[in-house]
Amino acid sequence: MTVDRGEREYVLKERRARRWGSIVPAWYLRLRLRLACQAIDRIERHLADEFGVAETAPLHAELEALFAERDALLKRLAARG
Repeated sequence: MTVDRGEREYVLKERRARRWGSIVPAWYLRLRLRLACQAIDRIERHLADEFGVAETAPLHAELEALFAERDALLKRLAARG
């Protein structure tokens, strides 16, 4: 599995965020949101290419988890104003 620049950036910034404790800056939330949306797009393309969106229960569960994370991040960003 290859790690792209965005994922490396995410890991480094996540480590910094853990050091800060509960204070999570907006740029960090935007980065997590962007990476979650990229993962959702990859899964959707994979489903369409491989299976024609049929028989995808395990992948659908992963996709729903990513949607939930995306929605939670959007709510946190909206709360920050």
